[in-house]
Amino acid sequence: MWSASTLRSATQNYEERHGLVKEKKPTTVEVVRQRLRKVINPLTGLNVVRTNLVHDIKVKDGTVRVLVDLPRDHQFAHNITDEILEKTESLWNVKGVVVEFTEQYNG
Repeated sequence: MWSASTLRSATQNYEERHGLVKEKKPTTVEVVRQRLRKVINPLTGLNVVRTNLVHDIKVKDGTVRVLVDLPRDHQFAHNITDEILEKTESLWNVKGVVVEFTEQYNG
């Protein structure tokens, strides 16, 4: 069974992808951080923000950059990238999302 939070998030993503959002708030670092709190770190089962996997977030000219504290070849790097893209690409004024990785895991 899905939680109310999961359904709300899915509805919000759908509305954003299809231009149905009535209140268009600018995308900020805090907005992105809130979205990333819904991305789970498979190593711990907690979100990537809480577990400090998100090292840095930048938002500039419609591009979101997220630096993840894992090497690019880590077994979960692809899954985390997909989830980050899913949670952030649908924001109404985001033109692109770049997920970058550190060379070495510092956690």
